[in-house]
Amino acid sequence: MNGKHPQQVLSRMFILICLAAFMTLPKVIMAAGMENGGTDTQQLIQILKDKGLLTDEDLAKIQTRIKEQKEQEKQNEKPPVKIQGRVQFRYTSIEDFDKSTKIPPLDANGFRLQRVRLFFSGTAVPKVDYYVHLNFDQGTDGHVWDAYLQYNISPEWGHVRFGQYKVPFGRQWLISSAKFLFMNRSNIGDYAGFRRDIGMMYEKYSFTEHYQDAFAEADMNEPAVNYAFGIFNGNHIADGNGFLSGSDLSSARVGAGNDNDQYLYVGRLSLTPVKREDGFKYLSFGLSAAYQKQPTNGERFIQDDTKKALFDVTSGNPWTLSDREAAWEVDSQWIIGQAVFQAEYMRRKLATDSLLTFTNGLNAKSVTADGWYLQGGYFVIPKKLSLNARYETYDPNDQVQSQNDYDRYTLGFNYYINGNNFKLQGDYNWQDEAVQDLNNDFWELQLQLLF
Repeated sequence: MNGKHPQQVLSRMFILICLAAFMTLPKVIMAAGMENGGTDTQQLIQILKDKGLLTDEDLAKIQTRIKEQKEQEKQNEKPPVKIQGRVQFRYTSIEDFDKSTKIPPLDANGFRLQRVRLFFSGTAVPKVDYYVHLNFDQGTDGHVWDAYLQYNISPEWGHVRFGQYKVPFGRQWLISSAKFLFMNRSNIGDYAGFRRDIGMMYEKYSFTEHYQDAFAEADMNEPAVNYAFGIFNGNHIADGNGFLSGSDLSSARVGAGNDNDQYLYVGRLSLTPVKREDGFKYLSFGLSAAYQKQPTNGERFIQDDTKKALFDVTSGNPWTLSDREAAWEVDSQWIIGQAVFQAEYMRRKLATDSLLTFTNGLNAKSVTADGWYLQGGYFVIPKKLSLNARYETYDPNDQVQSQNDYDRYTLGFNYYINGNNFKLQGDYNWQDEAVQDLNNDFWELQLQLLF
């Protein structure tokens, strides 16, 4: 035996057998031994070490193997599905309500469930997240509003998103209704902005997850430079009165494929030079741009009397493949002490090869809509009570002055019972039309619950 004592040889063989067992132990046994901090396994290792059967080198190998096994199990473990919800209960009172002059989406005076939403999210496999957003607003049977997969490259390099979700155009559009300063967005985004669509997008840092305009606090994790760009079908999926989309889902079915061989290209850039916890807390600027040829619903726009009326168009021929649209916007948000301010300007143009006739008798081959808003809120009681004001103006056709041109003023308050999770909001809106002013002023109260 080469001069070695038989007991030493047997001890060394026993050690090798133990090591082999530890290195090849099935996952089920290892998991059982590592429950409650791996008490059983650690006790066995300590006994072997006390008897001198394990060297420090052997011990290090075993501990490394146990650590690797734990990490592997953690990676293979399916995380739970995160389920969240949003309910907004609202009362609306419209001045001199008249069906002939009502403004969508307002209805007769009374109560309604403005928003009822369910959200499902989680991690499918390492680095791949999923998100599903269901809409049951105002008595609907439910629609898929968002459904996407997201591959997370890294915290520094952002992510790529595939599916249906908000197009990255404009600041206020990307803010969740749960985080609004007012109950409603400015109509500028609804009329001149883009909505949801199907496509793929690269984004450095999620705008939709982190944007808010209600609290006077900065997102300290937001990068100084953030950007997103994507390509979409261009179907203009509607959840409101979009520029080309209808006010219902029939104009562009949620989840449907592309209806032609053209695409919508959208990009957004934001610069945030100031992020502090006190004083001048936050300053951010944003710029978005979009372009596509042969926009969806071209014929619907021309043939639908309601849509022609919205843009002061009386007649025109269906669009051709050379028809196109382009849009851009600029925005800013700044927070000083307990005050938060936000402003945004949008401009969007449709161009056609055939003449359109406007309500004032003019003819043209394009329609240009633009508008802007300025809003602000001040917390008279920090994190509890804010008083808010907004001014907005919109012109759906810069070559016509009509009843569709308006200035709107809004005053409101937010009382945060438990942050955005449970809050009471109140707004009063009055609107001045450029021609033949309507009796469409209204006030609303809303109770919001997030769960």
